[in-house]
Amino acid sequence: SRRRACASVGAPVGVLVSVLLFGFPAPRAAAHRGGMAAAVAAFLAWLLACCPLSPADATHCSDAPSSLARLELVYVIRNGEHQSTSNHLDEIGLARAQRVALLWGGYGSMGAKFRRPRALFANFVHDAQNAVEVVRPLANMINLTVNASFGRENNAGAASAILDSLKHTGGPVLVAWKQSNIFELVEDLGCLCGWMRNREEHNQYWSRLNFDRVFVLGFQGTECITAHLREEGFTGVPEREESLLPILFWSPLLAFIAVGLFSWLQKVHRPLPEEEEFLTPEPPSLRQPFLRV
Repeated sequence: SRRRACASVGAPVGVLVSVLLFGFPAPRAAAHRGGMAAAVAAFLAWLLACCPLSPADATHCSDAPSSLARLELVYVIRNGEHQSTSNHLDEIGLARAQRVALLWGGYGSMGAKFRRPRALFANFVHDAQNAVEVVRPLANMINLTVNASFGRENNAGAASAILDSLKHTGGPVLVAWKQSNIFELVEDLGCLCGWMRNREEHNQYWSRLNFDRVFVLGFQGTECITAHLREEGFTGVPEREESLLPILFWSPLLAFIAVGLFSWLQKVHRPLPEEEEFLTPEPPSLRQPFLRV
């Protein structure tokens, strides 16, 4: 990544600058001047390693979402939940794939939360299918091919291809990647906001147990402007409003059938006219006085 590249050139540049500043030390002052040169070299190496040499610096990459409507977007999600015995999606992962299709406009604008992508990428290494499978329903619905030519072992190559696709399509680009390599991929895409600098805190923002996060990256050309995290909102079970739809659809028909069945049962149990003639009349009450003649 860019930070590792800066670190690799920081030390040689620091040594060169120190030599230019102090010159070659004389024999008597070698220890003193050598110590000063080493201090300056160490400082410059640290400075270059910690400050990326790219437009995607913390002064440009905003921690808060800016006006995304004017930016080209890249979404990065995690591969779906997979079976314990294979790299294919399990039942929850397959349900999540349908949710991804809904959120990114596979079913139309209703239910969509993010812009419909114009390009799809998925991590594919050693027959790991769960990243490809989590975007496959969406790909089939919007008639796109999933680019699975890259994997987590080549984040830099994947980042270059993603940026090239963003340039030619205008975005958005949706990427499904392995969780442990997502921050590295985002960094290779040129997005290194201040909150992402401490690698030890990455797990705090996106733990290995969290499959619901979405990285939203905003670009102007190839310059990363903003990067922040959102949620898919997938609970693993059908949502309440979705589960009520079949009931609301079938309830009028079921009510009509129930009324018809009740009416038919009343007709079946009603006595026939010829049966009514043979009914034994109720005897007069014994308390009623007899009529006198």
